[in-house]
Amino acid sequence: MENKAWEYDMERERLEQQLVVNPDDAGTHFELALLLEERFEEFDTAIVHYSDVLRIDPKDDFAHNNIARLLKFHLNDFEAARKHMEIAIGIDAKDADYHINYADILCENFSDFKGASAHYELALELDPFNANGHFSYAHLLSVHIGEYKRALNHYQLAVDLDPTDGLYYNNAGILMEHKLFDFKGAREMYEKGVEIAPEEADLHNNLANLLDDHFAEYEKAEEHYLIILSLDPDNARAHYDYGLLLKKRFEDYDSAKSHYERSLALEPDHSLALSALATLLTEQFNSHDEAKKLYEKAIALDPENADIYFNMAMLLEEEYSDHENAKKHYLAGLALDPSDIGARIAVANILDDHFQDYDAAKTHYEAAVALDPENAESWLHFGILMADSLHDHTTAKTYFENALEADPANEEARQRLDVLLELLKRK
Repeated sequence: MENKAWEYDMERERLEQQLVVNPDDAGTHFELALLLEERFEEFDTAIVHYSDVLRIDPKDDFAHNNIARLLKFHLNDFEAARKHMEIAIGIDAKDADYHINYADILCENFSDFKGASAHYELALELDPFNANGHFSYAHLLSVHIGEYKRALNHYQLAVDLDPTDGLYYNNAGILMEHKLFDFKGAREMYEKGVEIAPEEADLHNNLANLLDDHFAEYEKAEEHYLIILSLDPDNARAHYDYGLLLKKRFEDYDSAKSHYERSLALEPDHSLALSALATLLTEQFNSHDEAKKLYEKAIALDPENADIYFNMAMLLEEEYSDHENAKKHYLAGLALDPSDIGARIAVANILDDHFQDYDAAKTHYEAAVALDPENAESWLHFGILMADSLHDHTTAKTYFENALEADPANEEARQRLDVLLELLKRK
């Protein structure tokens, strides 16, 4: 049974009084440090008492390990944490957990992935049944080294060894979904995780997103979002993701707007929620000025997100006829993501129609068709440039034919080709 607060207060008082009588009692310093750390969250004072342990016994490896943990997680003194773990390992090189803790520091705080790998592997040699070691090594292999199949093997071992930790299922599911594209396997992992950790919001959220994106089970996805929000009404991520579902799948724009706004009330600097709300406002509510302000804020917060630039560019072009700034935003987005075909076509159209910069337009159309030779829209607009602006009717004919080959139902390409063939006949 969990102790009550007053019982912890009494235990603290007892230990402190004991140290007044015997200030060199290492065991009492250790007990008090642990109590201060775990029950009172007085991390600085806990370190003082762990340090007293080391003053009395410099080779107390447990104290070095615990100081390292506090320095890493609560005081952000990573260099000192590393030194304490090195000492702990020097005292007891056969303790697998010490190697895991040291590897965590090397990986997370010093980006020494090679050194971290060596210590994870040594830890698992010492203790092959250490679930946390398999989990931490899997994370390194997946996130930092890109060895996804090896990572999955270690995640599965972690799950087998400790089937009660929802985080193991969650991370394994993320790897299977986003790196190995095993959507069925990811679903099984998330569902098992939800079963053993039904109050874990991330599991519900990831499962809901998967059900939406890859299984078209929208009502079931909604059930999981509602579970999250019943458990945690202030979950900003869930409000945002649920808003996306409501907009895309149920076309419930008022509710989507409400959830985006709730997400932003909880997390005002959520750039994706700002962009999503701005898009919704301009598409469904004709609130273009408000949308423009939201896009501007989103770009300031997340200047490396190409999609936000593209969304802003479309708004500037379509609602404000501000072709100069639309062009700038398309180009800024393409500098970040050169592979966006829609943006390539859009900026090429602007360059052709409003700036008569035909060479630059041609460069963007060439990039678009190189990215996807089967994209009918690229060939269509490239053909329009060649026919109307550069008057190269022979090349335009080929491009319109390419558009129809890619999409035989493309009516504009058909009409353009028919007109061009009539023109060529008259020559």
